[in-house]
Amino acid sequence: MAKVWNLYRFDFARFLLLRPELRIANQASEFALLGDSPDIEAIVVALVDGEIDAVAARHSVLIALCCVGEPVSCPLRFTRTLQMMRRNVRAEIGIEMLSDAIAGQRNIEPWLRPDGKLVGYLTPDETVKVLEALNISELVRGFNPGRRSPRVRRGGLVGGVRTFFRRLFDRGPANDEVSRLLGEMLEEAVSNREGIAVISS
Repeated sequence: MAKVWNLYRFDFARFLLLRPELRIANQASEFALLGDSPDIEAIVVALVDGEIDAVAARHSVLIALCCVGEPVSCPLRFTRTLQMMRRNVRAEIGIEMLSDAIAGQRNIEPWLRPDGKLVGYLTPDETVKVLEALNISELVRGFNPGRRSPRVRRGGLVGGVRTFFRRLFDRGPANDEVSRLLGEMLEEAVSNREGIAVISS
């Protein structure tokens, strides 16, 4: 399982247009017909050189052509926050959809297997349900179920050493920041009738 996932808005309408040709594409010449961009050219070259196979090329095409905007990076620890959010019965279905996409294989069809960089994706309708679930859980509005109780401040050498090591091992944004960014991404995706793609890093 990946330690970090990058979540992107997913141009689902474009995915539907690409799917009929992409699902049967196996040769470099077939991939070359899918678009005229440096990304597609690089995928074709990698396929010709034997650096990737057809399945990996399909994943790469979808990432290049359907993933929109800046990603939201979700570290492994964020999955614990999602588990806590699922305890809310009204939010359970939407959060389960997002958890399934992160865990892998949600909506991944046979022509995208075995596993690749595209871990899973949400359709526009599923994205609406995830946004509703986040709003119900109030996580987006600042509630952080993973927040710890305030600690007693320690001065002197001990306090300085603890702060140093805490910052040294801080990997990526805190869960409440991930939640805020994810909420903003979901709102934009819903307004554009897009889905969400989960990409392993």
